[in-house]
Amino acid sequence: MHDETTSALAGAPPTGDDDARDTRLRRGTTIGRYIVIERLGTGGMGDVYAAWDEDLRRRVALKLVRPRPGESTQRPVLQEARALARLQHPHVVAVHDVGADDDLVFVSMALLEGQNAKQWLAENKPSADERTQVLLQCARGLAAAHQAGLVHHDVKPSNVMIETREGGPWASLIDFGIAADADDETQRGGTRAYMAPEVRAGGGGSARADQYSLALLGVELLSGTRPISEDLAEGRLGPVGPAKDALARALRADPAERHPDVDALLRALERSRRPPNRRASWMAGGLAVALGLGTWAAAPSASNRCAEAATAALADAVPQRDAHLRLLAEASPDVAQSLTTRLSQWDTRWTGARAQACSSGDEEGSQQCLDSEAREVGALLDVAAAQPGARWQVLGALTRNLDADRCATGSGAPPLTDGLARAGALEIAAAFDEAYGVAEAERTAAQTHGDVPRELAAVYRLGSIERRRDNFDAAVALTEQAMQLAGAARDPRTQTHAALERVESWISLGTYDAAREGVAMSRSFVAAAGDPPDLLSYWHYVKGRTFEVTSAFDEAAAAYEVALEIREQTDADSLYVADTLRSLGYVNARRNRCEDGDAQLQAAVAVYVARLGAGSPSEAYCLSARAQCLAQGGDVEQALTLSREAARILETTRGSTSEDLAKILTMQGAILGGQGLLEQAREPFTRALAIRTELLGPEHPETILAATNLGWMLLTLGELDAAEPMLTEALAGATALRGPDHPKNASILGAMAALYGAREQFEDAMSYQRRGLAAAEASPQASNAMTLVTPLVNLGELALKAGRLDEATDAYHRAHAIARDAPNGTRGPLWGAVNLGLGTLALRRGDTTKAESSFEEAVKAQPSLQAQVDALRE
Repeated sequence: MHDETTSALAGAPPTGDDDARDTRLRRGTTIGRYIVIERLGTGGMGDVYAAWDEDLRRRVALKLVRPRPGESTQRPVLQEARALARLQHPHVVAVHDVGADDDLVFVSMALLEGQNAKQWLAENKPSADERTQVLLQCARGLAAAHQAGLVHHDVKPSNVMIETREGGPWASLIDFGIAADADDETQRGGTRAYMAPEVRAGGGGSARADQYSLALLGVELLSGTRPISEDLAEGRLGPVGPAKDALARALRADPAERHPDVDALLRALERSRRPPNRRASWMAGGLAVALGLGTWAAAPSASNRCAEAATAALADAVPQRDAHLRLLAEASPDVAQSLTTRLSQWDTRWTGARAQACSSGDEEGSQQCLDSEAREVGALLDVAAAQPGARWQVLGALTRNLDADRCATGSGAPPLTDGLARAGALEIAAAFDEAYGVAEAERTAAQTHGDVPRELAAVYRLGSIERRRDNFDAAVALTEQAMQLAGAARDPRTQTHAALERVESWISLGTYDAAREGVAMSRSFVAAAGDPPDLLSYWHYVKGRTFEVTSAFDEAAAAYEVALEIREQTDADSLYVADTLRSLGYVNARRNRCEDGDAQLQAAVAVYVARLGAGSPSEAYCLSARAQCLAQGGDVEQALTLSREAARILETTRGSTSEDLAKILTMQGAILGGQGLLEQAREPFTRALAIRTELLGPEHPETILAATNLGWMLLTLGELDAAEPMLTEALAGATALRGPDHPKNASILGAMAALYGAREQFEDAMSYQRRGLAAAEASPQASNAMTLVTPLVNLGELALKAGRLDEATDAYHRAHAIARDAPNGTRGPLWGAVNLGLGTLALRRGDTTKAESSFEEAVKAQPSLQAQVDALRE
């Protein structure tokens, strides 16, 4: 019988690892979600296999490290994975995943189907141009590593994989197993033949040591051999052509005499490829003389020409402006009035800035940025006039554009075609299918013409559109592609935005660990862009989001506060400040710091009204968050007033069937239900479910959540026959979507427990509630222990009814310990429920003194429990 495993291993390249043959994994071995196909060889810190990723259905390279006795494996392998995860560059191998399986630690990476540089040189006889291409690609990848704050420490031919793409060689740096932070100059190993002199002498590695190793690699690529030490000392590098001077400087023994960084070496190598153009130089010099002689006489007419050109450019970019404003005035007078004022201010700023750019000859810098900004404004006006229902969204986007002088501050606007500007405007208006079609056409055109900046802008837009229409896996893939394109184009601003878009998609997917790692990784992109305030503030804001979604509200508030502080220093009255205030106010409400939260939410409303006029959707979101705060503080009447006003605004601005309205109605139902006003809660919960069923379909997570909310309310009203089919269907949908015991199923499992408990089928009820508690414990939100109190109290109550006093005691005591240790003001009504349960338990055990003490505490925390306490006493 043909043995595929033996054949596969025999066909692998020799590794010189004969002593380790008994540790090789056989074909078909399962490591986590990966199935081993064949062993490829040995990297700097472990064996490498081709493997099959069962989840994503693709081949990967799987690097495995088995610990030696007394050796810690986790730290270096995680170091390699994190180093690679911080890099998103076409010429650095992409890392997908890291994990552990028993005693094995693994890193999943892109499977590169090629040869290492040594094999490629020996077997392919590449041309001089192909060798140079590979060297430049390696330099770009290494420069990206250094920009991300990493040093490779082992640049050599066997750590460069070369594939054939687009008809030419494509190099990728691999094996970052001994990479380290750039400010850590501790010696991390490496290959002596490619070490810089200071490293061979026992000194620490550094970015300039990497530069030396890269230059040695370059000499070997271009000449075919690595020079010996004596030749290097004499400056003899062999036949390396015009690159000799650039490489010779990188190979100097004194690190201080080398190029300042790999970027400088790369620029020197690129200059060496270009032949001098004496005719162009002469013409440029002659032109400069001519301009110098005519400066005084030409200045006034040139200035006038530039001013006229600026006015004409604005008319070309926003041709239907006046007509669009008239349409807006007829349909939305408040929107049109606010917009007209801002447009007038923007006109003056824009035409002045463009005339100045024209006069200074800055056509590829400020002028290009300004033209892109004008295309955005024109596209937004077009969409606002054509889609009446989207006017508030468009007004918000226009206000952000018109207020922020991005081209003057250096925050920049990407080079946009008319199509890309239109795709962005359609996305803002939630016309996602049309926006996607326009952006896809732009990507195709860009690829046809080799226009990388246009392709980058198109891919980024596609990723953003996919996230906003809930195609989160597709959004992750597209934003990763945008990150790679931005890295190759050396555009750290777009790279940062793409990375943070990816984080937002991970948050929506519930992969919170990946989201946090993604935020940490993207910090290096912000630094590479020079830490501009707008980008740094945005980074802290998304960092806050990663904490908020896991109920780590203290950490979320701290991140939002930093984002707010940075923004207020640059544009204190902008919509970005209002958005951050709104998020901070909401988090403080969740922290039960409602006084602070309410003040921040009111401050946000003031900015929204000043910038957008009264009655915007943004104002509605703030009113709903304020309602939550007021309800927690006991002012239910005012809370309901604000919540109903928020719903009215959203019905006016977004229509009667928007997802945003469903969210407001859900909050309204929760306020009413929390106060025992169940019949009043029926209407908003029922409407929220109807909206989500129509918009999203019955199997969408938000629809399942809405069905669960309504089912809980019906249960509490005692309408078991109405609640049962609704909850059963919701649980079936949640199980099909996520599996039976997923952390996000905790609420629906608790509802099923309540249903069976109401029918006095306590064993079935407790089975569901135990599953619900386990799901809650496995949830990222469990980092906030207060989220476990409700399922524990419910389990305790069921156990009491079933006569399982020991289980009830464990559940209530655990809930009591969590709530007791919670910060002041965060216990809420749950403290009453916990003490009511403890009092009931004490009565069952005959301890009336303990029961009375607990009952007093329960009523003190939640006066509405008095009737239940009186009934228990009787």
